[in-house]
Amino acid sequence: MLTNDRTSLVGVWVCGTDTGVGKTAVSAGLVRALSLLGCRVVGLKPVVSGSLTGGSVGEETLGLAGDDCWEDLLRLSLAGGVPLPDAQRAAVRLHQPVAPRFAALTEGVAMDPMQIVRSVQQAGSLAEFAVVEGVGGLRVPLAQGYDTADLAHDLDLPAVLVVGLRLGCINHALLTGEALSSRGIRLAGWVANGGIDPAYGWKDETIAAIEEGLGVACSARLGRLATGRILDREGPDAAWLAEVESQCAAAAVALGELAASLWRHGESAG
Repeated sequence: MLTNDRTSLVGVWVCGTDTGVGKTAVSAGLVRALSLLGCRVVGLKPVVSGSLTGGSVGEETLGLAGDDCWEDLLRLSLAGGVPLPDAQRAAVRLHQPVAPRFAALTEGVAMDPMQIVRSVQQAGSLAEFAVVEGVGGLRVPLAQGYDTADLAHDLDLPAVLVVGLRLGCINHALLTGEALSSRGIRLAGWVANGGIDPAYGWKDETIAAIEEGLGVACSARLGRLATGRILDREGPDAAWLAEVESQCAAAAVALGELAASLWRHGESAG
């Protein structure tokens, strides 16, 4: 942690029990839901890794500059809210699809926690509410002695935890809840993503066990939002864009009540 004097940013930190559990789908859904409520919202992902080649959609359709684009940033941009270039949406943009600290070391990128915090503050100031997505799980290291939980603490944002319903997720969810509590990060809610392992047959029981362990009721339950990723790494096409739009619309409906609650709390805190 950088300091005990945390920021006054209004928003939420979206974290997950692991990588690939649907954080971006949930973040984009919250951005869309808040926009539909009339909130001026911005979707941010301070650190992103794994760029895509062939960025024609990013350049022509979304107005994003450069030869590379990032799937998570595209999803957040398509969700709506305040339009931003990649450089403002993500302070650190890494090309390799590996842990950010490893990618940064390989690519010669300096990971400056203070600069990341300032970047989020500046971008968040352009809106009434910021949806800030983490990278990987809660304890992913960013720099020496500094991880994503420290970043969430320094931004002073409550957390929304995304849990991919699959074998082992109860343990991961409860450990993440303990990690949030140990950093003084309030758990504003948690989302159960049932699209991670559609064949998993204990979804209701798992949700009940996590609710008991966290002491927080499930805020929303999502279906198959883990599909539609770009696997060939050659950039998005029309079919992918249509799938993302469909996912975002479905997530916005499912997350509507949570979004309204987060905004009400943010307004009262402000």
